[in-house]
Amino acid sequence: MTNRKETTLGDIAEFSNGRSSPERYNSGKYEVFGSNGIIGLSDEINSDENTIIIGRVGSYCGSLYFSKNKCWVTDNAIKATMILSIYITY
Repeated sequence: MTNRKETTLGDIAEFSNGRSSPERYNSGKYEVFGSNGIIGLSDEINSDENTIIIGRVGSYCGSLYFSKNKCWVTDNAIKATMILSIYITY
């Protein structure tokens, strides 16, 4: 038998709004995420690796994206940063 603990998303992740889009380039180093996913590339970041991006405006509101790499999240999305590692088993 396994030990289970009830928790909330707020207990394992920190949520915050993105910021205004930085200048974007075709050859930027980092992906820029908006409400509908990747919208360009930039040389600036505002999020670390393993960020969950949640669209917060328009017809893509509620859409989920995941960035394994450092990235920029615009103000059209919410970013979730994990503060606690969890393992989910089925």
